[in-house]
Amino acid sequence: MALASNAPCAAAQVDDGTTVRQTLSNSQISKALADSGTTGVTIAVQGTSPTSARITYYSDLGGMPISWTIDFYAATPNLGAVITQVTLRGINVTTQVIKNLSSYRGQSISSIPSGFTVDRVYSCAGTKGDNMMVVEGHR
Repeated sequence: MALASNAPCAAAQVDDGTTVRQTLSNSQISKALADSGTTGVTIAVQGTSPTSARITYYSDLGGMPISWTIDFYAATPNLGAVITQVTLRGINVTTQVIKNLSSYRGQSISSIPSGFTVDRVYSCAGTKGDNMMVVEGHR
């Protein structure tokens, strides 16, 4: 793989047929939510990590506060995901959600095909603290 181990933490999509690098920054998420007219929802990359990316969600739509946290990581050849917390009206319902999702149509939510081989997932802080998730891999 030809990716630099210390690539800059900047939003940049690369897919040259061999190398793949996809980024998702908090500013991109905010813009997409605003462009779609969505209000009352917060989705963000939280913190930084050399081996994973943590995505958090929060909404209080219709007086029903809900939040969740999912950690993404490289589960080569796929993108791995683990639900680490789900709360509904301040009550932790993580175990119930995971149990129900794991039995839903027999589909795994822990290994997500991405159309390329995932080699690395990490999160970093770009300019002005704009955290982002980076997925790197190859075809």
